[in-house]
Amino acid sequence: MDKDQPKNNEQQPEIKGHVLTPEETTDWGNKSVIVEPGVNDQEGNEVRPAVVTDDEQQHDDDEQIIDEDEYEEPAPVITAQDPGDFKPQDYSFEVTVYDEEGKNGKSVKIKSIDDFEELLDKDVNFGTSSALLKAQRLATKMESNTERDQAEWKKKHDAFNEQVVSAQVKQEQIDSLAAEINYLVGKGRLPAVDKRYANADWSDPEVAKQPGVKEQVELLNYMRKENDARKKAKLSPLTSVLDAYNALQLETRDKKATDVKKAAGEARKEAGARVAGSTPAPVTNAPRGVAVGRGGSLRDLDPGW
Repeated sequence: MDKDQPKNNEQQPEIKGHVLTPEETTDWGNKSVIVEPGVNDQEGNEVRPAVVTDDEQQHDDDEQIIDEDEYEEPAPVITAQDPGDFKPQDYSFEVTVYDEEGKNGKSVKIKSIDDFEELLDKDVNFGTSSALLKAQRLATKMESNTERDQAEWKKKHDAFNEQVVSAQVKQEQIDSLAAEINYLVGKGRLPAVDKRYANADWSDPEVAKQPGVKEQVELLNYMRKENDARKKAKLSPLTSVLDAYNALQLETRDKKATDVKKAAGEARKEAGARVAGSTPAPVTNAPRGVAVGRGGSLRDLDPGW
């Protein structure tokens, strides 16, 4: 064992005002740290703060973290591709038909199931029964593949149309929100945004703190969070910035009134504590049954006597 290393039962050295590192504490076989307490004057004011350990600081930082996600209105986006008009693939095939005597074979190209049905209506001669069955199989395959392709096209077409309609509705909502914000700005209820920041990136911290931008972001953030709360409560969401603004103003006024009432109650409580603590009962050595008060005579009680 190293002679310089203290034993476990020896008293560990005290380093005043120093927080030991993990390496230092490991050398002593102890994970504790020495923390210097804070110093206050006679009036209770803090002269020197106490040293805060890393764990305590991390705990305090965790408690101070506040979820303040900035509101970002997503722009309408169409990710689906327009499939256009349906164009069936080429599943055509050829058959050979003959005259009534089974001669003069002629090749006929079948481009669609309608062509094949029209050919059957003419009661043509395919030469042999196996040739007819083969033609029927090819026609069935053509019909099946065409129906499959059309179903896939319809799925893509419906998805595209759905996104187009959703984007239109979203754009209408954005235009309505912008109009309502402009209305609030025109009424002087919200500060105007400088032209330099009208098309800037509002997620940039420097831009987000600019007058007008800050208030609008706060209002939209409130509207989003309020709608999240309403959704959980199974209530209808706010769809108007004007309604959100009025709700925010009412909530702010209620909070201020509550804070003022709370502060007044604490002030009265503190004043009562000062009066009770600074006015001790008078000390007297008078015998029991004898009241001690201001000196005077009976004339002082009633001048008419």
